[in-house]
Amino acid sequence: KNKLYPIPGGSIMGIPTDIKPFIKTRLISPIGKLRAGLDLFKKPIEIEDDISVGSFFRQRLGNEVLENLIEPLMGGIYGTDIDQLSLMSTFPNFKEKEEQFGSLIKGMKDEKEQRIKKRQLYPGAPKEQFKQFRHGLSSFIEALVKDIESKGVHIRYNKPVKDILISQKDYEILLEDDSKEKFNGLLVTTPHQVFLNWFSHDPAFDYFKNMDSTTVATVVLAFDEKNITNTYDGTGFVIARTSQTDITACTWTTKKWPFTTPKGKVLLRAYVGKPGDTVVDDHTD
Repeated sequence: KNKLYPIPGGSIMGIPTDIKPFIKTRLISPIGKLRAGLDLFKKPIEIEDDISVGSFFRQRLGNEVLENLIEPLMGGIYGTDIDQLSLMSTFPNFKEKEEQFGSLIKGMKDEKEQRIKKRQLYPGAPKEQFKQFRHGLSSFIEALVKDIESKGVHIRYNKPVKDILISQKDYEILLEDDSKEKFNGLLVTTPHQVFLNWFSHDPAFDYFKNMDSTTVATVVLAFDEKNITNTYDGTGFVIARTSQTDITACTWTTKKWPFTTPKGKVLLRAYVGKPGDTVVDDHTD
């Protein structure tokens, strides 16, 4: 509705733990709030091995809380459709709390209380929720490269792999220039669209042939501070996937990580792209 609303106080990843702020929020309708309250009376969900994140929270708290609070926060982390996202592989602690307390709300209320006790026990510990390397993520990669090269690791850049041939004893790498090299073992860290070119003949990789992926982009905008007015108390906002917008979230980077921005400037970071759309693919850089 082109308005910003604060996330209800006491919420953990959109899950209410404090009744009063949740009752007062305008993000959820009265019916949606009543539906979420049923979590207090529902039995734990019976699953065999796994359940999707979307299905789990929809059954516990209802569709409205899922779409307006939980999905924008959790879906944004993985950039995917939460109805296709494994709960036990990503957020198993929520299922554990539900099983332990018989209610997700009660379980997360306990989680909040445990966090408060921990802060009281270690009052000098940093309170900031977000962390970042002072000189950016690239500084971590640069330090990693320096460390492993000092230990004798040889990094070969710009050497596209054409194919991987497997024998009983080793692996043979076929490079783009048709040269070959043998290795005792391999660690493959490419996206699935890439490694399928090498392992498409192996039935163990059939699952990845139909696995969807989402293209997302990060757009950074810089402004003069004098031209920007922000009276909101927060470091950014998230947007429900049901909204008719291309962006899914925006971070007020200047507030979140002040050291990233020169004095007198404002830095914003917008996230573009979501499951099911092609807005990023349809445009050049």
